[in-house]
Amino acid sequence: MANANEMPRAGEAHAQIASARELRQLAHDTFGLALQAVPALPSYKAFFYDREYGDLTDAVTTDSFDAGVQLVRDRLPVQADYVVEATWTRGIGEMEVRSPRGTVVARVQPVGDTDVTVQPPVTKACTALQVGDAAPLEHLFSSMPRAA
Repeated sequence: MANANEMPRAGEAHAQIASARELRQLAHDTFGLALQAVPALPSYKAFFYDREYGDLTDAVTTDSFDAGVQLVRDRLPVQADYVVEATWTRGIGEMEVRSPRGTVVARVQPVGDTDVTVQPPVTKACTALQVGDAAPLEHLFSSMPRAA
C-alpha cells in the first residue's frame, strides 16, 4: 500500500492529462473528499462545419468552455469574418460562430454526462493491445455468431 506521500505524486503524472471527472475521483481517492462536495463541471463539445454547405466535419470533446473556444479559435482561418453569438447562463457557456452568409462554421455547447461503463471484455482487449496484441480488440467488432 502506498504511503501518504506517494499517492499524491502518483496522481500528479495522471493529473496532467486527466479530465475534470477523473480529477474529482483522484481527490476523492487521495483525500477522502465526498464527490458530492465537488461541484460537477460540464464537459463541452466543439463542432466544426463546412463553410460552404454546413456539413459536420469534426466534433471534439473538451473539459471546459474555455478549451472549446480556444479550439475553435485555433482551427478557423484568421483572415475570415465571423459572426459570434455566445451566452453564459448559470455557469454554462454556449457559442456559435457563423460566416457572414449565416452558415454555422463552429459551435461549442455543453454535453451531458460522458461517463461510459467499460465492460470486462473491452478492458481485457485494451489491455492486450497495450502489450502488442490487437486480436482481442478486433474480435470485439467481428460479427457475432447467430443462434440457430
